Amino acid sequence: MYHRPDFSIMLYALGRAKEPGRVPFFELFADREIIEEVMGFKLADPGSESGKYFDQLASFYYELGYDYVPFYLIPRFPLADKIDSEDT
Repeated sequence: MYHRPDFSIMLYALGRAKEPGRVPFFELFADREIIEEVMGFKLADPGSESGKYFDQLASFYYELGYDYVPFYLIPRFPLADKIDSEDT
């Protein structure tokens, strides 16, 4: 069931100002591979093409009906102890 994205639902829920009519559609992030598969294009590099990257990201979250678009500074998580491995 598709619903129109509505950021005010997030504000109502987080601010506890009023009971929203539905539960906010929310995830912390989506994996790059999932976004690319769903949207049918490769995501731009956020380091060198940040404007294009965030336009693509906004398109993904809007098309799927999310009530927000996550915004974060790169890198999202500390990388000091990062271990690269194949996806399982």
